[in-house]
Amino acid sequence: MGKHLDKIREYRETIRIQPSLAGAHFKLGVAHAALERHQEAGEHYKQALKVDPGYPLAHYFMALSYYLTNRYEEAIPTLKEANHLDQDHADAHHLLRLIYL
Repeated sequence: MGKHLDKIREYRETIRIQPSLAGAHFKLGVAHAALERHQEAGEHYKQALKVDPGYPLAHYFMALSYYLTNRYEEAIPTLKEANHLDQDHADAHHLLRLIYL
């Protein structure tokens, strides 16, 4: 847990200095997700996508945060966009199938 909190502080500082780094917003989301803070994680994935709308992993992780918070209808278009951006992303295909089951 301490490692993830350290990463959260580190990425927040990076974003404070360079708010246009989509990867820093994304990694901040991942650190929150590791602590099972999926709602907060989703907010940071949204920020990453504002900076870089073509970031396939951010779309996938955004959809995953929707899925983990039972927001399936919101996950579907996000997963479709992830699949569109990276057609080889097996996890995005798999999660979309799970939602449709």
